[in-house]
Amino acid sequence: QRLAECAAASGSAAYLGRDMFGVLLAAVDNESFVAQIADRLLTAVAQPFIIEGQPYHLTTSIGINASVDERDPSVLARGAYTAMGAAKAAGRNRSRWYSSEMSARTANQARRRSELNAALKGGELALYYQPIVDTARDRIVAVEALARWNHPTRGLLAPAEFIELFDETDFVVAF
Repeated sequence: QRLAECAAASGSAAYLGRDMFGVLLAAVDNESFVAQIADRLLTAVAQPFIIEGQPYHLTTSIGINASVDERDPSVLARGAYTAMGAAKAAGRNRSRWYSSEMSARTANQARRRSELNAALKGGELALYYQPIVDTARDRIVAVEALARWNHPTRGLLAPAEFIELFDETDFVVAF
């Protein structure tokens, strides 16, 4: 209802599934107007929802695809979805405009996720143990486990090369 009210004068809102809604603005060629609508949507959803007397706060991520050259609705929706992912990655409660560079990044991330999935299934991830030594007593007091990825083409990778993939996926549960 809040989304529909924000878009009522120049478009419409629809439930798309799970936790996603879409707002379609008809024939708008003014980016600042679209940005104002996005800000209104963020503000509207940020207001608490009162359910059985309890306030619930939601976060919102908005992807905007306002291409004037593209007419295919599925292509426009895919771009908006990609931009929404960028908004979520940037910390939520924000909007992001779609750009073609986002598609390239998304394709690269999908390739890296696929590689990581293959690494998990193929046993390419390994733990290396490093002792922690108390030098005053000259003895090992603990052991630190360090993850490494024995990548088939890039060699041994440190966690900085792949750990964010675990954060972006549910692989951490599988590992």
